[in-house]
Amino acid sequence: MIAPDFVWQSAQYIPELSFDTTQVLFLIALIGWMPTAVGISIFQSLWVNAKSKELGRRVTMAEARFDFNFGYFLTSILSICFLFLGAALLYNSGTEMPSSAAGFASMLITMFASAIGDWVIPLISAAAIAVMTSSLMTVLDGYPRAFQAMQKIISPNSAEDNRYYYATLLVQILGAILLIIFLLKSFRTFIDLPISISFLTAPLIAWLNHRAMYGDEVAEKDRPTKAMRIWSIASIVILAVTSQVYIYYNFFLE
Repeated sequence: MIAPDFVWQSAQYIPELSFDTTQVLFLIALIGWMPTAVGISIFQSLWVNAKSKELGRRVTMAEARFDFNFGYFLTSILSICFLFLGAALLYNSGTEMPSSAAGFASMLITMFASAIGDWVIPLISAAAIAVMTSSLMTVLDGYPRAFQAMQKIISPNSAEDNRYYYATLLVQILGAILLIIFLLKSFRTFIDLPISISFLTAPLIAWLNHRAMYGDEVAEKDRPTKAMRIWSIASIVILAVTSQVYIYYNFFLE
C-alpha cells in the first residue's frame, strides 16, 4: 500500500556510514530489541512450564519449539516492516523526531495517514494500543515468573507460593512509575535506557541459554544440532564484543 507512492532507489536508502559515537550508540540501542530481546527465551520457557501444568502433561519439544518459532517469526516480520516504513517515510525527509511519547505516537499515526489515507487512523490507533498492551502484559508477567523461578532454584526446599511473584510485580510497577516520572521528559532517553540494558545483558542471557540447552537436563535427541551449536557460540562472542564496543564508545570515548 505504501511502496507504490515512493521511488525505491537503493542509493537513496544507503547512508554514508561513519563510526562516530552518536551512530554507534544509536545502532546498538536499535538492535537491543531487534527483533526482540534475548531474554524473551526465558519468559517462553516459563510459559511452557505453566502450559504443562495446565495441560496436566509435559509439553513436547515440538510443541515448545513451534510456540517459540511462531512468535519469533511474526516479531521478525513486523520488525522488517517497520524498517522499510522508516526508510520510506522518515529517512531524508527532514522530519524531526518528537521528544515526547505523545508526540511520537501522534507522528506515527500521522505518518500512516499521509501514506495510506485518513481512514486508517482508527485502525492504526487500535493496533498501537494492542501492541503496547501486549508488551506490557508480557513484561508484567514475565519478570515476576523469572524471579519466582530463580528463588525456587536458590531455595529448592521452600514451599511453592506466589509471594515472590506478587512482590516482584509490585516492585516492577513502582519502578516503572518512577522511570516515567523522571525520564519521560526525554522520550529518546526513556527508550534508550531499557534497550541498552537489554543489549548489555544479552551476552550473559545467551550464554545461560546455551548452557541450559546443552546441559544434562536436556536429552541428547532434543539438543540443537552441531551447526546450531557453532552458530550459538559465534553469536555469543559477537554479542560480547559489541557490548564492549558500546561500553567503550559510551564511557571512554569523548
